[in-house]
Formats: sequence, C-alpha cells, structure tokens
Amino acid sequence: MNDNKRKSPKTESEKLFQRYLESQELRNFEYHPRLPGSNKRPDFCLKYAGKRILLEVKELDPPQPDPQVMDRNKALLGKDEARKAHATRGGFKICARWTDPCLRICTAIEEAWKQLRDFTNDICCIALYDTSTPGATKLGPEDVYGAILGRVRWFLPHDPQRGFLLEESFPMFSPEGGEMRWETGEPHKNNISAILVLDQFPVGEYRFFATAPARNPALSSLERAVRTHDAMKLSRGTQRHVSYKEVRVIVHENPSATRKLPRDIFCGPYDERYGEHDGRIERTFAGREIRQLEAKGAIPKSPLLEIVRRSARKRKAMSKNS
Repeated sequence: MNDNKRKSPKTESEKLFQRYLESQELRNFEYHPRLPGSNKRPDFCLKYAGKRILLEVKELDPPQPDPQVMDRNKALLGKDEARKAHATRGGFKICARWTDPCLRICTAIEEAWKQLRDFTNDICCIALYDTSTPGATKLGPEDVYGAILGRVRWFLPHDPQRGFLLEESFPMFSPEGGEMRWETGEPHKNNISAILVLDQFPVGEYRFFATAPARNPALSSLERAVRTHDAMKLSRGTQRHVSYKEVRVIVHENPSATRKLPRDIFCGPYDERYGEHDGRIERTFAGREIRQLEAKGAIPKSPLLEIVRRSARKRKAMSKNS
C-alpha cells in the first residue's frame, strides 16, 4: 500500500501493533482504510499472500476494583478513619468486587465485531491489549477461549483416600457466557478468524533470572542479593536487562471461523498460537525464543499442571507396586 496515504496510529495499542507488524516485515498494511461495501473503517488492513486481513485493535482497561470500608451504621470511612476504627473497635470489614476477566474480553470482542461484521469475505481478527499488566500479559488461553466458547471449568477426578487424581484432569468449555449459542449449537461471530493478544514480553527479565545468582542454592541469602545486584548493573544496555521487552502476539484461532487465518503468519520468535487439534484446544506453535526460554526453565510453569503431573507419577508408582 502507498506509504504516502498511510495515517499514523493514535492509541498506545495501535502504535504497539504497528511496531509488531514492522518488526515482522509485514509492511503492506494501511491504517483506518476506506473499504468498498461498508462505511466501517477497521484499524488495520493487511495484504498477505493475496489475501486481505482486517484487524481491529482494542485496549482492555484495568479492572476497576471496588474496595470499601463498611460500617453499616455510618457513611464510608476514609483511610485514616478506617485505621482508627481498627484500633479502637477491633477491626472493620473490607469488601472487594471480583472482576471476571471474560467479561472485559467479551465486551471488547463485541465492540470490535461491530467494526468487522460487514466484511464477511475477508479474514477478520481482533487484537486485544491489556493495559493493566506492565509485564507479561495475564490474558491466558483459558480467558480468551472462555470468552469465545464459554467459561473454562476443570474436572479433577480425585481419590481422597489414596491422595491422587484418578485420571488426568481436563478442562471443558461450559455453557456460561462465550460467543457460542449453546442452545442451537450455531456459532456466532464466525467471521472472526482469530483473537490476538498483543503483549510486551519481558524477555530481559526472563533471561536475567534464568542465570541470576539468586538461583544458586550454594550461596547464602546475602551473597545471592549482592551478586544479583552486581549482575543487574552489568546487564544494563543488554538484552538480559529486566527492562528489555519484545512486542509479540499470541494467536487464538476461532474453531467456528468460516475463513481461517493463514498459519504461516504471526510466527515470530516470541509468538505463540493456539487452535483446535483432534477436538481439543492446544498450543500449535511456539517461536524458537519462547521454546529456548521454556527449555531453560525461565518461564514459570502452571501450578495446576504440576499437580496433575505429580498425580500421574503417583498413579504410575502405585500401579507398579500393586
């Protein structure tokens, strides 16, 4: 597309997505293009392998916690009054409102879909950027697919007497929320090929702590602290410093999409992709840098996954002894 006609992105997420496209040499795009057949103007129109990919970028605002210091007989207390009440009356009650991550995602998907619903003959994607997470994104596949297909529920067949899982736990998408019409099985918003999560991945942080002295159990706490501090000063200006980040995307394919996103796009060294395989949602791609960090143990593993693996080892050991 003609660079002279290209407009500049305005929001933080749009600027970040443009940076990602340019880093992957995907420069044949236009910002807020005029397209025939609709008065809607998606954020980006990308030409790739003879196909037109339309992308709408949405920012997820930080969840609004609602902490309140409650006294049923009086108005809400300020911080100083709350401390005084705690000291004189033996405490006070804190009430906080829990925020469902799927609700924010569903709202963003709905707003983005209004911009894309007219383009049924194109590949349409929605890119989400969570402004509440300065580090690695907290939007996991279970959150994104929970918004698309229904909230994830884990099944843990457990034997309390022997203390392990009877079989491997497994997640299922429940008929709660999501963009699937469960009563008829009819997919909704099936012109959306994929949901992308835009992320500023803290590569330097993971690289630094993978080899930091703090991981050396032979050192005392003081020695680890001193050496870690010295190592952090030496890492300044390198790709091992905790401030170094790489823009990446995590692709979540829509199983019900009528038009599929090509699998050879958005395959950068830090990118990931999830999709349907043999009736299950699995990770189908991970960039080489992500795989290397995982092999070094730099990226923490899911606690629930570790519970499942421990139970599997326990079952295997007991079956050998029986």
